[in-house]
Amino acid sequence: MELKTDLLNLHRMLSEIAEKLKTNLMKEGEKPMFYSPRQFANLIGVSRPTVSRWCQEGIIRATQQQGHGTCWIIPVEELERLRSESDDYGYLRD
Repeated sequence: MELKTDLLNLHRMLSEIAEKLKTNLMKEGEKPMFYSPRQFANLIGVSRPTVSRWCQEGIIRATQQQGHGTCWIIPVEELERLRSESDDYGYLRD
């Protein structure tokens, strides 16, 4: 059981490092092609679990990546689409 916990912690840390590397490797002023649920949540002012739930429910049009668990990738165009529709649904904060 301890090994499983250690492996899960290692996976979490590596995911965080990969996220930081992706962010730092982009050129100044360059927009990403996709957002992670955490990045998307920060941009729209909701929690990461909310973004993941919206992905599962189809509110956010995202692609599911398989690996050591499920990871969503969200196209940057979704941010504008949701912001334009937020007045209709009232679920995004400015």
